[in-house]
Amino acid sequence: MTVAFCRLLSGGVGRRWHPTAGGCRWYGQALAVSSELVYLVVTGNGRRKGEVVQKLLDVLRSQLEGSGVNLLRYQPLSLDIERYTEYRDSYEHQMRGVFETPAPKTQTFAVKVDRMPENAPSVFSYFLDGSRRTYRIADVIFDGNRYLPLVAGQVGVAVMQRDSRAHHVRPVREFCKTLSVLACPDAMKSDIPELQRALESSGKSFKLLCYQYKKDKDPVDLGVAKIMQMMHDLEVQTVLEMASQQLLAMDRMLILDGSLRFYNDFDSTQFRNVIGVAKSFRPSKMVSGGRRDLGAITAHLGNGERTPAFRTEDHGKVIGVWYLRLRPDDAVRAPLEGVVQVERYASDSVEIEQGFDQQRVSTISAHLLEERNVTPYGADPRWANHLYPIFLAESYIKASFMTDLVFTAML
Repeated sequence: MTVAFCRLLSGGVGRRWHPTAGGCRWYGQALAVSSELVYLVVTGNGRRKGEVVQKLLDVLRSQLEGSGVNLLRYQPLSLDIERYTEYRDSYEHQMRGVFETPAPKTQTFAVKVDRMPENAPSVFSYFLDGSRRTYRIADVIFDGNRYLPLVAGQVGVAVMQRDSRAHHVRPVREFCKTLSVLACPDAMKSDIPELQRALESSGKSFKLLCYQYKKDKDPVDLGVAKIMQMMHDLEVQTVLEMASQQLLAMDRMLILDGSLRFYNDFDSTQFRNVIGVAKSFRPSKMVSGGRRDLGAITAHLGNGERTPAFRTEDHGKVIGVWYLRLRPDDAVRAPLEGVVQVERYASDSVEIEQGFDQQRVSTISAHLLEERNVTPYGADPRWANHLYPIFLAESYIKASFMTDLVFTAML
């Protein structure tokens, strides 16, 4: 029988083990507080033989020795503590005119959405959410002058699929992915290939990224933004994979949590059966030629009402965006709680020139209203703006991440 145990230098919590007929089964995860984590395994069919596993920063320090780069270990600090706010969206492009045909006949920008017939099948079959965790783990001094941070993180995406017959959603494991990343300042760009090889040879599955240092920006924010961009890359890659497998159609649409404004170069026609639903937006955006703020329009939407679709552009792609109230205003705490932002790419020349078909916008909105219940009330402060399948996707991917203790023990 295989006998296995884990010993942690300088203290820590080891994994519990349980001997079985076929070998050894591990429970829990090993945590280390020293520079080395030692696994001792007397093998039959054990997965790990006796080895010393170096930590991430030790590998980097040994590779950078003599290069004029001084790496200073930083007590890992989570950078993800933030309060929920409706003003988080920083996208400032103006929305220009109504983008649907025929244009809704309304003076107040409020369009009533008819409810779907009872037991009508939903057009939404897939739900995608990306998530990330970030940590400041070290600071680096370059040539004795510049002092910049290293930001590590975990990024991932999860896709849930609706099973209409069983009346539940389940994860599509093929499209659920996690990745460990490390964002370095661009002053280390020439060292990245060698550092990546060193990490791989030492068994570290970290992808190295470079953030561009800007004097007028907080470098920690730049590192976090680079990791966020990696998360968006995974989201786009996942949608393109699903589209290439012909999983998406007009009656099998995908809801992506958040905005569709990615910095990637891709064919937006692959997103024609995808909508983005953002829980927050900036109410000070200008609408209708700059005559009114968005918040002045959306605050007066009644339950089950939407705005017309408006035209906007991002990186050469035309996007139609509208706003939908999911909850009655007497059931929420703030004027814009329960109002979501819905986006869709214009996917052909007709849509780009004439806008979306009005009936299509209303149909999508009606199906979104059917997603209002069940809610994550009490489990998430954003419940009024949350769609439950997206909440499940978010919960799934966060549960797939290593805990803060386990992740930082590798650093």
